[in-house]
Amino acid sequence: MNDICRLGIIGVGQRGLAFVRMALNTPGVELTALCDKSASRLREFAAQSNCTHVPQYTDMEEMLNRAAIDAVVITVPDFMHAEAATAALRHGKHIMLEKPMAPTVAECRQILAARTDKSRIIQLGFVLREHPVYCKAREVVSSGRLGQIMSVAADESIGVMHGASYMRRWHRKVANSGGFVLAKCSHDLDILYWIIGSKPVKVASFGDCDFFRPEKQRATHCSCCPDQSCRFRFQGEMVVMTEQEKSAPAGNNFDLCVYNSDKDVVDNQVVI
Repeated sequence: MNDICRLGIIGVGQRGLAFVRMALNTPGVELTALCDKSASRLREFAAQSNCTHVPQYTDMEEMLNRAAIDAVVITVPDFMHAEAATAALRHGKHIMLEKPMAPTVAECRQILAARTDKSRIIQLGFVLREHPVYCKAREVVSSGRLGQIMSVAADESIGVMHGASYMRRWHRKVANSGGFVLAKCSHDLDILYWIIGSKPVKVASFGDCDFFRPEKQRATHCSCCPDQSCRFRFQGEMVVMTEQEKSAPAGNNFDLCVYNSDKDVVDNQVVI
């Protein structure tokens, strides 16, 4: 790659905008393209991020064909990872692909098969591997000071609104996310494998949706719900919305009731 990496970003939701801001403040990186299916979202968030000078595209193929980019950051929903990643690789771009790689094994293999030029980098967004705490843990384990590792216990207990967001966003459908453990805990699984240095041979798992049950639902969306004291009432958390979307969050199901029946994701799961 050149001394300057020309970067394009596909998807300007919450995670995409975080990358936009980092790119604008990282030496050696030039943000040269933004892509999202919503033109109004692109305009509004480009203005908020002080990057209205960056070319904007609502068509991914057009961006890959026309924009001056060396690499792309892909932050679209998980079920769109394979489509975006294979397109970028087909156009000879390096990619930084948010975790998880894809919801299915077949889609992961599809992405790998698209890298016909082996010099192209596929970087997954397992950022915890760069965290000082986990780097130190790996150093200690690798040193042998702890002896032979026989068992590791890990518990992922997420905050109230963070957990609730998975019940109302696109993650609520297993077909979109691959399931709760993959969507939320791929970080955990990766960091365990990375620290211990061994791969699982057998896996057993069970889980269910025991708390966010539809019989508790009082309204379809928070904006029309009479229960003002509900602890899961939508406050705009975990999403980035345009001003128009903020005025009518039910329009795109942003404030869908967490007790909705339109989900098949679990709210608790154990993996051995």
